Amino acid sequence: MPVACGDAGELLRLADLAGFRVFHLDAALMPDKKTLLEQMAQRLGFPGDFGKNWDAAIDYLSDLHSFHGGGKFLIIVEHAAQLQKNDPKLYGDFIKVLELGAGRTTEAFKDAVTLRIAVVD
Repeated sequence: MPVACGDAGELLRLADLAGFRVFHLDAALMPDKKTLLEQMAQRLGFPGDFGKNWDAAIDYLSDLHSFHGGGKFLIIVEHAAQLQKNDPKLYGDFIKVLELGAGRTTEAFKDAVTLRIAVVD
């Protein structure tokens, strides 16, 4: 489940200390589903065959390790409150996709691969 965090600087410091590779998504730049999926693909380095739909996003999130070499990953979603205010349904769908991707990673890889999500307003 995504964790709400008010201090991105402290979060980055702790993530670095724990050895996480950090990815940033800016919800203010994602006014619609198409743009959101394009930003995810670009910012998270999804391969070119990404299908740009919710199911593909979940699959690629749970496979993040395969195209970034395993390890620990942290996705920081900044300006989440703006997306939630502008499009509550899109925000809800987006958070659910992130939860499902992180959950699948945990189920499949236990401690070998870690995917965490932080939502920062």
